[in-house]
Amino acid sequence: MKKYLLLFPILLVFFQSCENSGNSPKSNAEVVAFNALKCGCCWGWVIKYGNDTIKSDNAIVGKVVGYTIDNPVKVFIELGEITVSCSEFELGWDYFEVKKIVVVN
Repeated sequence: MKKYLLLFPILLVFFQSCENSGNSPKSNAEVVAFNALKCGCCWGWVIKYGNDTIKSDNAIVGKVVGYTIDNPVKVFIELGEITVSCSEFELGWDYFEVKKIVVVN
């Protein structure tokens, strides 16, 4: 009986770890740089999203990724609408709302 009591917690931990590993998001973007210049279409994070390069000035990116980026940071990101359009004036990339961002190892 003691063997079964010991076996139950081990199995419980095993199955929980299997469930958690399947829920990890996969990278769909990389944060490649942060520009601290406070000019129109300058300030913010440069993000490589698929084949596109976009920007975000959303503080959530800074909280998750930081401001000093030496190497690209792989992330899972959920984007919202365009908040500022800089590409139509050839001033840079469009800014997007970031709904969710998670660093992926």
